Amino acid sequence: MKRQLIIIGIIVILITVGLSGCNENNNTINPPKFVIMSQSKRESYEAADLVGYVDVTVKNKGGRGNKTIYVKVFQDNNYWMQEQTIQLDSGASIPFSFRFAELENFTSNPWDFTISIH
Repeated sequence: MKRQLIIIGIIVILITVGLSGCNENNNTINPPKFVIMSQSKRESYEAADLVGYVDVTVKNKGGRGNKTIYVKVFQDNNYWMQEQTIQLDSGASIPFSFRFAELENFTSNPWDFTISIH
């Protein structure tokens, strides 16, 4: 009987330690997984200067966490990068914009962009 109580006590301790580890290490089990839900570009003029905007909506399809969103805008042989680190709960989404005032106004080459998440 005493031996059975010791074995039951050890099992209870192991289960308790195992379950508490799951709560503390949730990001390892369910890491954040950000996906781009929408992306678009738009232009406006501020005085005589061309300004480009990249609008992005990101959703987290994994566990709570943070990621960095990188936007690279290029025109002719020039490019500019911006980044923003965001934290999202599981299932949450957020829209935001990147503003680029460096664009050339008087050129026949349009500008474009790429987005990456790390």
